[in-house]
Amino acid sequence: SGFLFFSMKRKVALIGPTTLMISLPRVWVKKHQLAKGQEVTIEEKEGSLLVHAPAQHIMQMATVHFTSGFLARSIRSFYRQGYHEITITCDDSIDLDELNTALEQYLGLELIEHTMKRCVLRNVADSLDQEFDVLFRKIFLMNQVMGQDIFDALSSPHSEKIEAIEKMERTNNKLVNLCFRILNKSNKMGDGTKIRYAVVLSCMENIADHYRDLCVLLRKNTFSGNINNIKSFFTQ
Repeated sequence: SGFLFFSMKRKVALIGPTTLMISLPRVWVKKHQLAKGQEVTIEEKEGSLLVHAPAQHIMQMATVHFTSGFLARSIRSFYRQGYHEITITCDDSIDLDELNTALEQYLGLELIEHTMKRCVLRNVADSLDQEFDVLFRKIFLMNQVMGQDIFDALSSPHSEKIEAIEKMERTNNKLVNLCFRILNKSNKMGDGTKIRYAVVLSCMENIADHYRDLCVLLRKNTFSGNINNIKSFFTQ
């Protein structure tokens, strides 16, 4: 039936000077896959306390019909929202090259079905969803490295260095997209925490985009800014 009924006694333990605590039944914890740090809801009802486990994430599936030019934007929206499977349809034929280029920005998302007017994308790397802290830190470190490399490229704009920075920016996009996905799927963080993380991620994404734009100008030798002023900005 999916319901688990049991009755048992628990001793009340004193934690600190005033806090009283009871442990949760092991069977119930295992059934709801609870882990340290997750939040449960406690409801007082007629002299009893009811403990509610967080809602389990349901593998979401979406179908989207797109017009030319909006393929990448459609994928990004559903991927960041945490959808497990995305079915894409269109009136004309789907450009496979455009699709594969778009998929390069999304870790774990793979093309599993493809016809002329329909394709199915599926996330095949759910284990990555447990690595938020590692990925978040890596985004900061990557932006720091990109900033230092841009500073060096202003003095000596070698094409190899510029290409390396542009490659890092693409990797940064992948990590940011994955972090947004994890935030939207997480039931371990409160809404306020999620919003703060989202703001920082957006800032990191914008900084990396500006580094990329500088690379484009340096590559084309069309940079018209004062190099010394820019370098002074990086050293402050």
